[in-house]
Amino acid sequence: PQYRQLNSAVSDLEKRLLMVGEKSEMLPSKEFMLIKVLSDDIGKVYEKNFLLETVWGIDSSFESNVLEVTMGNLRRKILSLGADFEIKNMRNSGYWIE
Repeated sequence: PQYRQLNSAVSDLEKRLLMVGEKSEMLPSKEFMLIKVLSDDIGKVYEKNFLLETVWGIDSSFESNVLEVTMGNLRRKILSLGADFEIKNMRNSGYWIE
């Protein structure tokens, strides 16, 4: 299997699992794609439009809060696993892993 290390967390790229110690959470495909993109370059700020196009395949003119809702769900799962990283965001800038 392919794995990606995120500080204390590990993601299993084939099973869409996020693991921290003994805890693991299978992520829905969009949440997993988000964590995969954000972890490509830890600390890099990814613009909302880029994430919408990459993960959902929709252009930036699409009016929806789908990214914010999905990001909120993902953040809650990361917190419940006890991971030592966070997904941060800054209005009009984007999202990044810190």
